[in-house]
Amino acid sequence: MEETTKNPGEVIKESLSLTSMYGKTEKIENYVLEIHLYEDIYSPFLSGECVIDDATNFIEKFPVVGAEKLTISFRTPTFDDKPTQIISKTFFVYGIKERILNNDRQQTYKLKFTSQEHINNNAITISKPFFGTTHEIAGRIFEEYLQKDSKEQDVHRLEESTVKTPMLITDTPHKTKIQYISNGWTPANNLSYLTRKSEGASLTGSDFLFYESNKQFFFTSVQFLVKQGKQNYFEEYVYSPPGLDIVGRGGGDSFYGTELPSEWTQITNITIPSTIDIVRSQNSGQYANVTRGYDIVTKEYREAYIDTLEDFTKFETTDEGNPVPQGTPRNSFTMSTSKVLNSANYDDYSMNIENALFNEGTRISYLQGLAATKFEIEVPGRTDIEVGSMIKFLYPAAQERGANPTGQEHFDKVLSGAYLISAIRHKMTRGLGGTWEHVMTLEIVKNGLGRSLGSEDG
Repeated sequence: MEETTKNPGEVIKESLSLTSMYGKTEKIENYVLEIHLYEDIYSPFLSGECVIDDATNFIEKFPVVGAEKLTISFRTPTFDDKPTQIISKTFFVYGIKERILNNDRQQTYKLKFTSQEHINNNAITISKPFFGTTHEIAGRIFEEYLQKDSKEQDVHRLEESTVKTPMLITDTPHKTKIQYISNGWTPANNLSYLTRKSEGASLTGSDFLFYESNKQFFFTSVQFLVKQGKQNYFEEYVYSPPGLDIVGRGGGDSFYGTELPSEWTQITNITIPSTIDIVRSQNSGQYANVTRGYDIVTKEYREAYIDTLEDFTKFETTDEGNPVPQGTPRNSFTMSTSKVLNSANYDDYSMNIENALFNEGTRISYLQGLAATKFEIEVPGRTDIEVGSMIKFLYPAAQERGANPTGQEHFDKVLSGAYLISAIRHKMTRGLGGTWEHVMTLEIVKNGLGRSLGSEDG
């Protein structure tokens, strides 16, 4: 029978099982009420929780004690059964929380789970020197430690996963070469350190992040995500209150998400945590900051200054409008960072010192800028999405609609436009008859506006 999409957010449960540390596997769909899965560009690993309704004392009969493997696989109807269009992964159960005995025959509890790579990471320390380009070191650490056979690492009771999650390193080859010593750091500690030192082949500054989506790991420049995403958006989402009849995928843009009926792109709920906070932006170094460096070899003192109002066009941003209100007082010394440098190493293993200091400042400014304009939107769930994707978002202007309430001119010209998905909270709920519903809360951010704040036409 040919599949159809009947209701926005419906989802097919392909697999849902629990495997004990001794290899015993049992399907658990009849026990599960909800599954919550969290992905975030500022979090290196996926995490989540599974809400269990247990009326057969499954927790003791199985038994569930922690260290089980939870396998989940969900697919939006009509989507192909391939990695880019499904959510499918085996997780490690690390905790049992909020256990409640509702009556003498029923109890509920939450199984907390995370990526197998997270558990591997916490059981590994690295004490050795590294040198080379940042993308080469990052790839080596990921493959040799986070994906390495856990038996060789002597990680008790863990086994190598049959399907390894890959990592995408973007904007290679990196310009940066580096040498450093990992002094008992975990693999994730090392990768986090490398994000602060990395500069890609084509983009200015150092704005790399290490994170896991529901599809793969990323060691990526945020600017790279923004630049690629604007060339090919995932989807267009519309907040269309009563009286404003707009459907998505307008404006002549291209989209790579599987096309679904327009009801799947309608926003059901919206909150706006932040659109502008001048005091926070001044204090955080978003508007302006300085990085000072002292060379212990030459005894030279150097500084690099960042001013977002002046340097804005040097970077890849979500839209072309500058988010710093014209005439806003700003001072680079509001946020200052000091670095000890060693030019004896920099000659062979790193960028020139001035560029290194500039990259330190741009990282602060760029990443803080992403937090300045933030929306949270609730939309029907779909399994081909992942954190780090770019979307178009249409937000209505507070104005009279006139005779044509369907035109793009009825949307806010500053806040509508391109957004980066910085976090996704997936919620899969089991309904009557074994049907499942998928709802997502997307955290979307932007560091460039539809037009500059305070400009003559804004």
